[in-house]
Amino acid sequence: MQILQKARRRLERHGAAHTAFALVLRALNAFVTLKILRAAVVERPEPGFLVCPPGYCGLVSYVEAENFDSLKSCFRMGYALFGSVFLVKLFGRYFSWASPGCRRFEFRVAPLASAKGAGLLFGKN
Repeated sequence: MQILQKARRRLERHGAAHTAFALVLRALNAFVTLKILRAAVVERPEPGFLVCPPGYCGLVSYVEAENFDSLKSCFRMGYALFGSVFLVKLFGRYFSWASPGCRRFEFRVAPLASAKGAGLLFGKN
């Protein structure tokens, strides 16, 4: 019963298209890990909150594509989407693809080797 209430609440808050998108992602993740990250930037932040080094402007972040509440919050704060990053884990290995809009900010996901094992690095490196 709780699952139906969650689905109805999501449908009311986000609409049919977003709810279907989230359900499809959840179904795909039952077979293969798939993450879609929405990359966002604040180009005109409140000056008192952020001082950027020379050559940089704004704040770059990412939000998982099915996290509609966080995406709406980002839009209310003045963020603008500039691209998407797609992550797929197949046979124990991650593959990623960044949309063309990510190039401007050098935003991507890359493998990261560390002393404690492999991981993923988000953003500019």
